[in-house]
Amino acid sequence: RIDEVAREGANSPIQGASSLMTLLSCYRVEKKYHALVLNEHDEILVDVPGDGLQEAAGIKDIMLQVASEQDWLTVPMEADAKVGPNWGEMEEVQW
Repeated sequence: RIDEVAREGANSPIQGASSLMTLLSCYRVEKKYHALVLNEHDEILVDVPGDGLQEAAGIKDIMLQVASEQDWLTVPMEADAKVGPNWGEMEEVQW
């Protein structure tokens, strides 16, 4: 039980920070694209017209910008983007 509590104590700040970065990214994406923004854990789903490729690049940049602004963050952050007509048909975008 002590190991579990120690793990939770160490993990809590990491999950909290990730959540805050995701929410800040959602705010900035909604403000820029005026699109419906949903988040699921550390993912952001944005409903945009067309194929969404241009928006996907911009959203990825926003997420990486938010991460780079965290001066306490000592590990590199990554972000990937997927586009598709629905959640089940998403395909990763390669730049």
